[in-house]
Amino acid sequence: MSGTHNLRELARQIAKDVTAVDDFIVSNKLPYPSSTADTPLLFPVDPSHGDVYKARIDAIQALDSLRGLLLSPPERAMLQMQYMETAALQALRRFDVFKAVPIDGHASYSQIAEQCSIPEDRLRRFLRYAMACGFFDERDGLVSHSASSAVFLRIPLWYDMLGMVTELAFPAMPNVVNAMQKFPGSSEPNETGLNVAFGMDKTAFEWFAEDEARSVLFANAMKATMSAPGYNAEFIVKGHDWARYSDGLIVDVGGSNGHVSVQLAKQFANLKFVVQDFPSAFKDAAESVPKDLRVRVEFMAHNFFETQPIRGASVYLLRWILHDWSDPYCVKILRALVPALRNGSRILIADNTMPPRGSLPNHEEKLRSFADLMMMAFHNSKERSPEQFWALFQEADPRFKLVEFRQPEGSSLGFMEVLFENESEEP
Repeated sequence: MSGTHNLRELARQIAKDVTAVDDFIVSNKLPYPSSTADTPLLFPVDPSHGDVYKARIDAIQALDSLRGLLLSPPERAMLQMQYMETAALQALRRFDVFKAVPIDGHASYSQIAEQCSIPEDRLRRFLRYAMACGFFDERDGLVSHSASSAVFLRIPLWYDMLGMVTELAFPAMPNVVNAMQKFPGSSEPNETGLNVAFGMDKTAFEWFAEDEARSVLFANAMKATMSAPGYNAEFIVKGHDWARYSDGLIVDVGGSNGHVSVQLAKQFANLKFVVQDFPSAFKDAAESVPKDLRVRVEFMAHNFFETQPIRGASVYLLRWILHDWSDPYCVKILRALVPALRNGSRILIADNTMPPRGSLPNHEEKLRSFADLMMMAFHNSKERSPEQFWALFQEADPRFKLVEFRQPEGSSLGFMEVLFENESEEP
């Protein structure tokens, strides 16, 4: 929203867009959103609703612009320094204040303080700030959940997501600058803000794996992220012409427990799948594959930095892989595939994508940039634009040819299809 818009113009736009959204929700008898703990977990208007969804996004953007105009520059600047929000949430989670407040009831400050073993004065101060940020509520001296605080109890995985942010990312992010000074220009995954924060020299994945509590926290946080609608496997199922491969073989590189391959196998009975990862990533996963699919979905131990052992597959799928690694390591991953590729083999990248600045509503821009900075703090990696992804392929091997890049409506992942052309290959 341009800064030339005045207050009344923004207010009129907000009224128009909100009316369109409200009318749609009411006329279709959809669950009505509220600020209370029992509000619907998903907003009832999604990308499939076309113009109404656009009205919702436009309203959010206009509200952000209106708020910015109604605040003075010093006020805006001060409110953007929100490290206190994370600090308050860290305290409330570490002392289990979230769980001390009944999701459908309330508790007094003294009850919470006693149950959580936290001084009541400090509890009140942390909660006061949290309430100003939309977490929890207070009436008649009793604390209850708001929609924002209740989500961490209604979706248990989100409680671990909060733990990952407050206990791992929160210490790591301020140390990115220290890591940059200690390791100038480094692309190494063990020379990060996380390394400096915790005084260790392992990669994030190695460090998470060596401690069960950290491992569970991180794994559940990733599950919480992947459970969001934008990461639904349906985008991969419907977003690529899998039927063209006849009786082809699909290699799911770094495919973890194989849930994407299983979804594809259900839809395309002519395809076979090999899910590759470290054994710890797919432990017991084979048993969870439906019996009728097990002949077509196999698991293989493989480190994707090493030469790909399966030659001549139709597609090598890398879903949510490259964003965890800096450019030199991504190039190494791609080059490890090359010896296995035949003329016509395809690589399909499905990963978070950074669109041009200004092309997203501000709240979505913040979420994308949040993820990008977390990649920096944890792995010395980043979220990439389509051009940056393609640059990795160009550096890896000149025989890669870009087929297309697409970002399906509603998908958090962009899809880049790349063809390997080896004209010197003997028929």
